[in-house]
Amino acid sequence: MYHTNFVHLHVHSHYSILDGAASIKSIIETARRNRMPAIAITDHGNMFGAIDFYQNAIKKGVKPILGFEAYLTGGSRLDKERSKEKPLHHLVLLAKNHAGYKNLVKLSSLGYTEGFYYKPRIDWELLEKYHDGIIALGACLQGEVPWKLNHGDEEGARKAVRRYQDVFGRDNFYLEIQNHGLAEQIDVLPKIVSMARACDVPIVATNDSHYVGAEDWEAHDVLLCLQTQTQMSDPKRMRFGTREFYLKTSQMMNDLFKEFPDSITNTLRVAERCNVQLTLGKSILPNFPIPAGKTSESYLEELCRAAIPVRYPESERETATKRLDFELSVIRRMGFCDYFLIVWDFIKQAREMGVPVGPGRGSAAGSIVAYLLWITDLDPIKYALLFERFLNPDRISMPDIDIDFSDEGRQSVIDFVVQKYGRDKVSQIITFNQMLAKQAIRGVGRVFEMPLPEVDKIAKLIPEKPGTHLKKVLDEVPELKAIVENGTEDQKRLLKIAKTVDGVVSHTGIHAAGVVISRDPLDDIVPMFRDKSNEIVTQYEKNAIEKIGLLKMDFLGLKTLSVIQRALGFIKQTHGVDVDLNRRTFDDQPTYDLLCRGLTKGVFQLESDGMRSLIMRLKPSVFEDIVALLAMYRPGPLGSGMVDDFVECKHGRKKIEYPHPSLEPILKDTYGVFLYQEQCMMTANVMGGFTMGQADQLRKAMAKKIAGEMERLGKLFVEGAIKKGIDQKLAQHVFDLMASFGEYGFNKSHSAAYAVVTYNTAYLKAHYPKEFMAAVLSSEINDTDKIAEYIEECEEMEIGILPPDINKSSVLYGVEPEGIRYGLAAIKGVGTSAVEGIIAARADGPIKSLSDLTRRVDTKLLNSRVLESLVKAGALDTFGLHRSQLLAMVGDSLKSGQKVQKDKSAGQATFFDLLGNDAAEVLEAEPAPPDIPEMGERERLAAEKEALGFYLSGDPFSEIAPIGRLFANRRLDQFETAGDGAVHRISAMLMNVKRITTQKGDIMAFLTMEAENASLDVTVFPKLYTETSKLLVIEEPLFMVVRSELKNDEIKVNAEQILTLADLNRDGAASLTFTIPPHAATKETYERLLKLLRANPGLIAFKLKVTTPEKDIVTIQPKAGFRVSIAPSLIKGWEDICGRNSVSAEFFGLVEGKRSNGRNGAWRQKQAAG
Repeated sequence: MYHTNFVHLHVHSHYSILDGAASIKSIIETARRNRMPAIAITDHGNMFGAIDFYQNAIKKGVKPILGFEAYLTGGSRLDKERSKEKPLHHLVLLAKNHAGYKNLVKLSSLGYTEGFYYKPRIDWELLEKYHDGIIALGACLQGEVPWKLNHGDEEGARKAVRRYQDVFGRDNFYLEIQNHGLAEQIDVLPKIVSMARACDVPIVATNDSHYVGAEDWEAHDVLLCLQTQTQMSDPKRMRFGTREFYLKTSQMMNDLFKEFPDSITNTLRVAERCNVQLTLGKSILPNFPIPAGKTSESYLEELCRAAIPVRYPESERETATKRLDFELSVIRRMGFCDYFLIVWDFIKQAREMGVPVGPGRGSAAGSIVAYLLWITDLDPIKYALLFERFLNPDRISMPDIDIDFSDEGRQSVIDFVVQKYGRDKVSQIITFNQMLAKQAIRGVGRVFEMPLPEVDKIAKLIPEKPGTHLKKVLDEVPELKAIVENGTEDQKRLLKIAKTVDGVVSHTGIHAAGVVISRDPLDDIVPMFRDKSNEIVTQYEKNAIEKIGLLKMDFLGLKTLSVIQRALGFIKQTHGVDVDLNRRTFDDQPTYDLLCRGLTKGVFQLESDGMRSLIMRLKPSVFEDIVALLAMYRPGPLGSGMVDDFVECKHGRKKIEYPHPSLEPILKDTYGVFLYQEQCMMTANVMGGFTMGQADQLRKAMAKKIAGEMERLGKLFVEGAIKKGIDQKLAQHVFDLMASFGEYGFNKSHSAAYAVVTYNTAYLKAHYPKEFMAAVLSSEINDTDKIAEYIEECEEMEIGILPPDINKSSVLYGVEPEGIRYGLAAIKGVGTSAVEGIIAARADGPIKSLSDLTRRVDTKLLNSRVLESLVKAGALDTFGLHRSQLLAMVGDSLKSGQKVQKDKSAGQATFFDLLGNDAAEVLEAEPAPPDIPEMGERERLAAEKEALGFYLSGDPFSEIAPIGRLFANRRLDQFETAGDGAVHRISAMLMNVKRITTQKGDIMAFLTMEAENASLDVTVFPKLYTETSKLLVIEEPLFMVVRSELKNDEIKVNAEQILTLADLNRDGAASLTFTIPPHAATKETYERLLKLLRANPGLIAFKLKVTTPEKDIVTIQPKAGFRVSIAPSLIKGWEDICGRNSVSAEFFGLVEGKRSNGRNGAWRQKQAAG
């Protein structure tokens, strides 16, 4: 292939964060398209993209040149001050060979770890130490030589040239010449050439590219504004001055520097001299410290064989030993013995430290070695989990064991690993956060100073999906497509530039779980980075870390493990029992009963409404059903009909059919349905004669939809089946069946391991509900929405929630005989420090009053906001005063306490020191409370909600709740799954009205509705608003017919009809049915019920349905004139006597459920109360 005579040696990618608009792929593709034999990457101070760049370049047949543009200080990198005498200069460094690459890694690392001061700086001391194998280029106008020449310091420039030549060698230092049309460049260019000729320094032409195409200049300009937080109109902002900083073709560069042809050909010479070859894919495992006289192989085997009698009964040991022998042979051959020992060691240490460890996750649960080492806690033989899903014997690849620790103990385990292997050999891993579609639109709009509502409107057109890129959705969203075609010029420019910057790296982060462990100091292998929080992390992201062979482990923090640990602590505290979940079996009937009732709030992975619905349909009865649940509840299986088949087959409503008798053992647990990847692998083995290694290849091809590989393996499968005497058509049918399910088949090992956590949480909830829910509430102490949700679940389970109490509450939620005590730290504005101060003060006896509290607890912790929050939450009700009185006393009590504490700190003894807690009584020092009435009920509840985030002791809606349950068919917190275009009935209190005027001059409104600690925003369009505006009274109940609308993946709720309680009680608006169950069918009860009906006269017709003790149902129609009102007292009174759901209603004249056509319909739906 013909190559050009020019190579770009000074190139910035988007890893020059917010100063580069070029992706790695676009840089390499441009070089390939322009027939350049090689290209360099030289980002500012870092090597973030080096591995990605290297791999992509090799793949495209372009030679990668690795480097970076360093910041070189004239002083010491250790000096943290700016100096005009010692300015910061740029220097491009390129690796000639592997030694050069290692020195680049060292220099880039030290720039961050030692030299960082606004920029990652290196100094001459480091260059003199780590220069071997590096070619240096004199850089841009900020390079030392061009800078000194521009400032008239020719002698200084000459000295700098000599110094670079002395350090790097005469053949390894080049001066760059650039011409972007900048006046300074044009002026200094001949001076640089003259200096080069005089000092015998070769020159290279570069273009210091920051974007790929000429048209991308404006996108790069926007990035500079985002970096410096300026607008495009700012005359003082940072800018490049011309639009020439792109990847120009070879011809362009030849034309630009035709007077200096050697500057062009020298780029080829540099490229020819740069020959870094990285060894990727070969593991660099740390050496695990082995006891004397043993090898890692023998020690691993010894540990495993010693565990067999512990893990398996005698009857199963032979099978377990055979499996162990096979796995050990594979692990030895692949060289991963140290890997397993390393993981075994830190998990063992975690358990010894009391840090809860998960039972496993991912495919590692398929390994008996992991099971025998207690890395996992689920028997892979019993549950048919495959080792080959974890390690393919036919292909060496690094094992991947991700570990769950409790979120509260995870850091302790990381600290242990750091201590054991050395801080220089253990690190967390960087992440690169890309600018996504919405961020790009809003950022560009801000830079161009477009009106915020206009930008926001466009941004909201982007679907609410993680990782959404503008390039993908521009053609998918009609409104965006319309803007591209017919929008204003500003809107078109906004989308054009946002599309260019979409996907560029905008900032760095730290991987939530990833930890890398090295045999050698990390900065000998991978460049290191200091982030904003001063953490030292790798410059390479997790995929690059794995590619260069380093051991990457995911130390995940799982909140549920902390919940379990806390629940076990509560159980020990209240029952004196040590519950050992490792000794439980998976056949506890109360646990399955709880699941079948759908009481799964707080149960691991089973909390969503959709999952609860599926559980109640499935009615799990064995552990394998829980494993299947976790695998099934995903879009693929749910949309395929597989889940319905599974449920119907389990309950015998559909016949279980196996494609071939040999598949019954494989598909039995899933009722004939292909659900797991392992089932496809075993089918390939049993029916197609595949080795398990080949079966794993098939799994990967299915999951990734690799058509060519699927076709090849499909032929092999059919051929293998025919050899086993299976009909060709049947074999092809089975393969096609596997392929259709294989696209979303789930990893059974992962599902089974997580099912253990699911079962454990369900078991604790079934047997120790109070203790478990207290632990769950404590885990969500800062999430008021979750707390409200869990408190509702407690009420459903008849677990009392006791209000916060200054003398009884702990930091978190606690357990008492009467129920769960609210935690003080869950009160907004209080904080853990204040709570700990309160608890410490209680060690000297109960706190008796507000003044007592401010005297005994450090007032630096107890400010007025803290005290007011405690009062509003009801935590000080124990003092026997109204909350209104306590609020009025906060200021004086605080001053009194501050004075007492000030006297103490000054060494003055007070009567409180002498008399202790009795001082107040002796001195009658307690101020008399003001004579003011208690705040009203609604005001008290509003203050309580302000302090807690929801209503605890009552709810303004509770007065009307019986009627609300009768009318509504959807709760406010159930609209996430409401569906598009569906009509629903809701009832709630109106808490806020926001009115706006439309462009046509009409008024519409946005309502905030609240009920049962949930809220919902409802839109009222102009026509309905005009008809109902007088009904919109704050803190009054409304009954509404609403329509849910799916817009940009968000559910919006629009009002169709608004009614008041008076509307429901109009003649003909509704009819009621009162049910009398057998236990209430007595004369005495009839008299009570009749009295209740007569006490609530009105215009609503009703009938009675009586179920006699003989189970006969008798319908009774009252006399024509006997009617009632729909009143809370009537509904509640009837339910108190006859039970929940004993009243139902039909409502007439409501909007039709099918579509909104502007007419009132006769949509009738029975709805039981509750």
